[in-house]
Amino acid sequence: MKESNLLISNSLLEVGIETVRCNLVLAFDTPEDFMSFAYQKVKARNKNASIVFMEQEASEGGNIRGGELKAKLASFCSVEKTLLDRCSYKDPSPEEVLEADQV
Repeated sequence: MKESNLLISNSLLEVGIETVRCNLVLAFDTPEDFMSFAYQKVKARNKNASIVFMEQEASEGGNIRGGELKAKLASFCSVEKTLLDRCSYKDPSPEEVLEADQV
């Protein structure tokens, strides 16, 4: 049987609380900036973990907040992907190795 760890949090748990590997994080406060997004996402340490951001329903004007949240999260995921692509170690190409040997 697979062990499941659940963390229910708000913005107060962003910094300073170290937990075991969680499979699911329910975040009641949506991130306002990338740093907040990263702090909340790092709580889901398991490789196949999920994080769910809870948002209050929009008022009578329709689901405006949901659209804004989707756009904000898409932007944060794009920044995360760019950072991971640029900061992760990749083996140099054979051309780069030859060039480095000539210097």
